[in-house]
Amino acid sequence: MTLPINSLFFKIFAGFWLLILLLVAILVTLPRLDESHLQPVDSFGIELLNKTSQNLVIRLGRHPERGLGYALKTFRHKSGFKFYALEQDGSFVNNEAPKAVRRFAIESESITRPQMWQRHDGIVLGPVQFIYNGQPLLLYAHKNMRGQSDRIMLRWLLDNPGLLIFISLLVSTPICLLLAWHLTSPLRQLQSASHKIAKGELETSIPQLSRRDEIGQLANSMDRMVLSLKTMISSQQRLLSDISHELRSPLTRLRLALAITRKHQGESSELGRIDIEADRLEQMISDLLGLSRSQFQPQEIQTIRLDSLLEALLDDAQFEAEQTGKTFTYDTPPALELQAYPALLSSAIENVIRNAISYADTSINLTITQHRDKLEISIQDDGPGVPETELGQIFRPFYRVSQARDRESGGTGLGLAICDNAMHKHGGSVMAENVNSGLKVTLSLPL
Repeated sequence: MTLPINSLFFKIFAGFWLLILLLVAILVTLPRLDESHLQPVDSFGIELLNKTSQNLVIRLGRHPERGLGYALKTFRHKSGFKFYALEQDGSFVNNEAPKAVRRFAIESESITRPQMWQRHDGIVLGPVQFIYNGQPLLLYAHKNMRGQSDRIMLRWLLDNPGLLIFISLLVSTPICLLLAWHLTSPLRQLQSASHKIAKGELETSIPQLSRRDEIGQLANSMDRMVLSLKTMISSQQRLLSDISHELRSPLTRLRLALAITRKHQGESSELGRIDIEADRLEQMISDLLGLSRSQFQPQEIQTIRLDSLLEALLDDAQFEAEQTGKTFTYDTPPALELQAYPALLSSAIENVIRNAISYADTSINLTITQHRDKLEISIQDDGPGVPETELGQIFRPFYRVSQARDRESGGTGLGLAICDNAMHKHGGSVMAENVNSGLKVTLSLPL
């Protein structure tokens, strides 16, 4: 597969490759900019070191009580050089030896061929060997060079590799940040848009990215995908509307024929059964269209108060339960504000309550529990419950636990499916479980 030069793969590869190339170039170039190097010492340097070692021996012979350290510290030469003596154990007699001298002592291993190390900040010469108190010592000379401060920073970096690594990381950080922002910024925009689309907000506009790489192609593909989804959903809604119209027309004629038959033949059990099935068919058509609208029609999320939303709904449920000889109790809803689709949320809670009223033996109870990040609304009845193997299936459209029981209750098998869809659109969930002798359905909403 051939990848264009403006592809995301090429950008990532080129970005990291150029960054590594830049760091390697810096690490290779800096040592070359350093003018410090070892070279054979000239005749002046050899003469300087030899005469100085001889003078030190003469001075110490005259004043042995002063010691070598004092002699080195007080010795002055007209050339400006200072002198340092290295013992056999690797320590300097005069502890104030500068870093340049110590480093030169490590790198210049030969004591038979004195060398010169010319640096940006000075010159180091040595070593030559001389004897003091019967022990061989190595003598080094060092002279500071003024007027070349432009190279001090370079030398400082080379003498401190840890700092050099830190500066390399400091230089590379903006490049990495720029590359990361260039790659993730459009992805965050697409993520936000896809999250809204997943919640059913198909009118969400896909960011128009002026890019020709894989991210730009992804944005264009998402745009076409949303357009195709809207087209298919529009076709589905049109089909459901047409089916509803076509089903309602013969249903109306059926009811008319049923009324005429009753007028001529009177009431019978067969005609009663036809009337019940016609009512169930009409209710099923209404529920199916309601489920379709809740799934696909665009709605606007609003800030609502939970107590205002549930007040009338709970009063109606209590009245309906009393008409069937059952008791409906509930917690007083808190004055809590939340982001929700009012009609969808109200429909979801109402469907679960009506389902509980239908199957309860004597009582239904609604509880509201507020956690730190979610709100739970639980509706529990004291009915026969649901077999454990079927608890996960009851939220599927048209699923019936017991055909005979649903026929008696008049259910269409869509109420809990509408509830499940509503919770999904709110980013929440719904769960059913058997508690004691009844069924408990819990609706969870994020806060």
